[in-house]
Order: sequence, then C-alpha cells, then structure tokens
Amino acid sequence: MCSILLRSEPCLFSRDLFPGNAKFYVENDSVAALASGTMGKLHGCVLIAGTGSIAYGVTEDGKVARAAGAGPVLGDWGR
Repeated sequence: MCSILLRSEPCLFSRDLFPGNAKFYVENDSVAALASGTMGKLHGCVLIAGTGSIAYGVTEDGKVARAAGAGPVLGDWGR
C-alpha cells in the first residue's frame, strides 16, 4: 500500500506490477550509485561531482556518512 507521502501516479501504477507486500524506498542518487558499484552489498563510498555534488558512504556494519547533496535551495555547491 502506498504511503500518503508517495501517493502519486507512479505509486498507483505500481499496484498493478508488484504484490501488495512489496516495499518501496525513495533514496538519493548516491545510494543507487553505491549499490551499482558494490554489486548490491551497500558498503563502501561514492563521490558524485557534476552539476551538484555529494559524498556518501556506508560501513559494513551499516553506519552512514554523507556530505553535501543538500540540493540547490540549501547550498549544493556543484557548478
């Protein structure tokens, strides 16, 4: 079931594709980059520098660190 925060057209569309017990997570691009670079193990670090910038890391025991990546409104200093 879609949460109130995710009630949108993509969420309604997903009801036809996934079973009712499927969980969806909305994450930052850095999490997707880390997952793809670590073959889904989700430990290590990633640095994205472009129009925006973010450094993101996860230790093997699940501790998370993040720097920048706040977006243009809050001061994402990428140029």
